[in-house]
Amino acid sequence: MVISMLVLFDFIGIIIYIPCQKILMEKSNLKLQLENLAKAFNQRYISKNLSLEPLSIMGGKLGLAVFAAYYYEVEKNQAFLDFAVSTIEECFEYISTQEIVSDTFASGASGVAWVVKHFMEKGWVEADEDTLLQFDDYLENVGLAYFQRGYYDYLHGGIGVALYWLERESGEKHLREMLHLFKEKAVQNEQGTHWINPNLGLWYRDNIVKNEVNFSLSHGMTSIIYILTKVHERGIEAELCEELLQGVIQFIQQYPSKEEDMSYFPSSLEIDDNGDYIQSSPSRLAWCYGDLGMSVVLMQAGLRLKDENILNLAKKVGQKTLQRKTMKDSLLKDGGFCHGIFGVAFCYDKLFEYSKAPEFLEAANHWFAIGEDYLNNQQALDQYYSPDNGEDEVDDSLLTGSMGIGLVLMDQLGLIRKTKDQRHWDRILLLS
Repeated sequence: MVISMLVLFDFIGIIIYIPCQKILMEKSNLKLQLENLAKAFNQRYISKNLSLEPLSIMGGKLGLAVFAAYYYEVEKNQAFLDFAVSTIEECFEYISTQEIVSDTFASGASGVAWVVKHFMEKGWVEADEDTLLQFDDYLENVGLAYFQRGYYDYLHGGIGVALYWLERESGEKHLREMLHLFKEKAVQNEQGTHWINPNLGLWYRDNIVKNEVNFSLSHGMTSIIYILTKVHERGIEAELCEELLQGVIQFIQQYPSKEEDMSYFPSSLEIDDNGDYIQSSPSRLAWCYGDLGMSVVLMQAGLRLKDENILNLAKKVGQKTLQRKTMKDSLLKDGGFCHGIFGVAFCYDKLFEYSKAPEFLEAANHWFAIGEDYLNNQQALDQYYSPDNGEDEVDDSLLTGSMGIGLVLMDQLGLIRKTKDQRHWDRILLLS
């Protein structure tokens, strides 16, 4: 898809009108990268049927199943859909036979439930209400317990369960309870509304490592803004949703980074022994932490509430990130979605989609070009290694590895169709 708009350039006193458009990535090279990844996927996972921990959507086999199902949609290769469906079946078997099962979105039952519902919606597996009702029953108590204890973390706590509730009519009751627990546990003062330790996820359940207010999309208050926006979209207690949204956005604005810093906001606020809020270091350029993910979510909130102040803030935060042009000044070390090149490029593409501001389109094109160079000259996609895994084994995960990059490539090459009334894969990452 090519989107055009007129942009003015003043070149040696001459005004020139040229079309601003999405520069399509070099299809031949990147299509070849994708094809090679599919061949390697076939050899590593379909032909050999390697045993992997099945439940993890972000780091394990369930994330591979998401890629495989979308690749089936592109190439109509039945082996990929068979792999995806058999992975779902393996998840069911694992849940039914294990004494203790993770219930998080990133690596447990709520992520499985979301994917199953998505696969049913896409027609990749047969719709089965009884199956979903089992997830409904199990996740009701699990999710509310997270919110009662203040474990909001999207990847590893309550918000991840609420993502599934959003997909179910039966989830409305739980989402209402969630809103009132948010209200009950919020710190509200003249600065606005915030929550302490919203990243008390999988690792911190029984041991508070430090008191902080986390601003991030992956673990903190940006994900709270997202879930409040989506509950408002469902028409559930809209007035309370708006009160909380306005309050948390007001609070975040009280803590801008120093003017000379590269980021608009810090990653978090640490709370010292005196109860004072201390800014952490400036944030990186990434999906997971920092201004970029926050800007995308603020843009969604502003559009939903039809609030020009929020939209202007979202644009300012996004524009601040445009100062960062290289991997070095962006603190990027790899190509993956979480904190790498293709996550950054895709976020800029979402900012352009929501705002139609040409500077975000230019940034998306810039980072996609860097990503293309990275895959062609540094790491081929079919043998992709990430700093998180080291070089002992390839990283084929959705969050940090080749599967996430592969989904972005299919999206950007125009190979995946979007349907208005269906969720898209990027909802997994809170981007739609």
